[in-house]
Amino acid sequence: MSESEQLQILKEIRDLKKESLDIQKQQFEFVKTQYERAERIQDKAETLQNRASRTFNFIFPAIIILVLILAYWIVKNLF
Repeated sequence: MSESEQLQILKEIRDLKKESLDIQKQQFEFVKTQYERAERIQDKAETLQNRASRTFNFIFPAIIILVLILAYWIVKNLF
C-alpha cells in the first residue's frame, strides 16, 4: 500500500469520524429537546394533579354532608 493510499484512508477515517460526531450532536440535541418537553409535561401533570387533589378535598366532605342530610330527610319522612 502506497503512502498516498494510506493518506487517503486516513482522510476517509477522519471524515467519517467528523460525520459521526455531527450525527451524535444532532441526536443529543434531539434527546435534549425531548427531555425538556417531557419535563414540561410532567410539571403540568403535577400541577393538574395538585389542583384535582385540592378540589377533591373540598368537594368530598361536601358530598358526604349532602348524603347525610338526604339520608336524614329520607328517614324523617318515612317515619
